[in-house]
Amino acid sequence: MKKLLFGLAFCGGFALSLVAARQMVPTELVRAELASSLAKMIGGPVEILGTPDVSVIPTLKVRFEAPRVMLAGRAEPIAEMKTLVVRLDILPLLAGRISIAEIGLRTPVLRLERSLSGEALVPNRAALAALEPGRVTIDDGQVQVTDPATGRSETFDGLSAAFVWPRLRGGASVEANFRWRGEAVALVLQGQGPRALAEGESGQMAGSLSSRALRVAFDGNGVIADTLQLDGVLEVAAADLGRAAAWLGGSIASGPLLRDFALSGRLRSLGYAATVADARLKLDGNAADGVVSVRLDAPRPQVRATLA
Repeated sequence: MKKLLFGLAFCGGFALSLVAARQMVPTELVRAELASSLAKMIGGPVEILGTPDVSVIPTLKVRFEAPRVMLAGRAEPIAEMKTLVVRLDILPLLAGRISIAEIGLRTPVLRLERSLSGEALVPNRAALAALEPGRVTIDDGQVQVTDPATGRSETFDGLSAAFVWPRLRGGASVEANFRWRGEAVALVLQGQGPRALAEGESGQMAGSLSSRALRVAFDGNGVIADTLQLDGVLEVAAADLGRAAAWLGGSIASGPLLRDFALSGRLRSLGYAATVADARLKLDGNAADGVVSVRLDAPRPQVRATLA
């Protein structure tokens, strides 16, 4: 009988503690913390609409069902999704502080307005400085990017991604799979964390992009000063150079002489300009060595090569 009474008392106490934990989570402060962080990154006031619900098993989370993220001056939400799940660190909460450990977006549609030029797609240092360590995951999302100056738009479908940054002064990684222009793409990035990049520190950067049309890999160092600067080993490969160029928006005609393309060498880039020194170029079974230079700030990309 004593064991039974003890068990009932324990279960009752546990249930009361769960109720108390749910009540102690300031959901509106969580909403405000999210909105504040987004506003710093985007550069404008943000409002998050949706009803929050708290769960404590197996971890402490605040869930927003069918939320919408509104940006001042925009009639259409910049983001809407099935669920937005925010996992909280418990110890800071006991001290009255909100510390977000993980954010999960389920089937989101994200609508961004920004220049689609290559240089403009590099994160600016102010946006990087607004990020906090943690983990962000996206499950089955869609990203729509519209260039307000030209009206040009790009859509990335079927996005599954994870951004992981455990410590303020530690490294970070991004892994993403999505479809773009009819091709399945896998993207992996790792290296310095956002805080180091925001402070203009140079450090290790590595990444790869893989699709049926094109494969690119880089391993070296990078820094964001006035623009992105890279220095390291580059490898590029395409089974059909014409198909890869068309996928990227170029107009090189496919043909038997443009098969089995590969380029490797030492990449040094500054903004729109890049040079591949000690380059090894292969095309349709032929090979040559030399230097390849690329500029992307013209209406059409400019490529120059000195090969032997």
